[in-house]
Amino acid sequence: MADEEKIYVIPLRRIFSGFPKYKRANKALRGVREYLEKHLKTDKIRIGKGLNDEIWKHGIKEPPHHVKVSAKKDKDGIVSAELFGYVDRKAKREEDKLKSKEAKTKLKSQKKEVAKDDSEEMTKSKIVPKTKETKESSVNDKDTPVAKTKSTSKKSTSKSRK
Repeated sequence: MADEEKIYVIPLRRIFSGFPKYKRANKALRGVREYLEKHLKTDKIRIGKGLNDEIWKHGIKEPPHHVKVSAKKDKDGIVSAELFGYVDRKAKREEDKLKSKEAKTKLKSQKKEVAKDDSEEMTKSKIVPKTKETKESSVNDKDTPVAKTKSTSKKSTSKSRK
């Protein structure tokens, strides 16, 4: 059996409708588990963090009336159920860190290659020293005055009372 992923919309209202309010979220979780056991024909089910948080979002008394679940069944017959579209932020951050490390190592290797190429070109070509003209032009650029902006201040007028 290969990895299978199926998407279900599970109606929870039918499951917890006859139960007291203080038991509804627990009954909804058991109902999700039973629904997946029935449809995927296995009793090994793991409910993900996102799905659990969605059911308990409004407390024990008010679970959602239905949830959209993506269920993945692996080769061993273990089903992992997660809220549809849920992305674990912690796992995503770890993936991003790995990608950024790989990008940094590529960038460093490219810089080393460029530096080697530049050093080879420098040894092959002659280094031209700065002439007096280039030095004088850079000094003249610094001597030019910079236009100053006028600061405007508003005078406050107070009216005297008679």
